[in-house]
Amino acid sequence: MVSVEFRSVGPGTCSWCRKEKGEVFTVAFGDRSFDRPTELCLNDLRCWVRLKLAGPDKKEADRPAPPAGGKA
Repeated sequence: MVSVEFRSVGPGTCSWCRKEKGEVFTVAFGDRSFDRPTELCLNDLRCWVRLKLAGPDKKEADRPAPPAGGKA
């Protein structure tokens, strides 16, 4: 399970990519990945969540493919 607490949103600099963005989310993670709330742009926030869901030792090719036709 991934736990993310959203504290605020507004213009600022992303802590991960270091780019100035119009929308940066101040978040705190349940697993304490960062020692304090951190600012992430939406793209890097999505990347972080994908990384946590997949695990650091898994690659895209290592995950099972969805069934053909989109049905389970």
